[in-house]
Amino acid sequence: MNILIVDDEMQLTEALAAILKQHNYSVDCAYNGEDGFDFASSGIYDLIILDVMMPKMDGFTMLKLLRARKIDVPVLMLSAKSEISEKIEGLN
Repeated sequence: MNILIVDDEMQLTEALAAILKQHNYSVDCAYNGEDGFDFASSGIYDLIILDVMMPKMDGFTMLKLLRARKIDVPVLMLSAKSEISEKIEGLN
């Protein structure tokens, strides 16, 4: 299984990637939304773990652009945001 982690918190991203790799997952990491979008656009991932608040492109925008390109890979969104309107935006 190929997993892409897109998060600007480098230490968190690397720790999560190391854990996943220990469980025999193939993992790539990107540290901003633009790079994450470029990686994800390849269509090779089975799962994307995506932070909401990132430089260059936020996670909501990145996901909207991926869906517009008909890339329907499952996405697990990470966020420190807690407002209901923000949760609804992520689900939409």
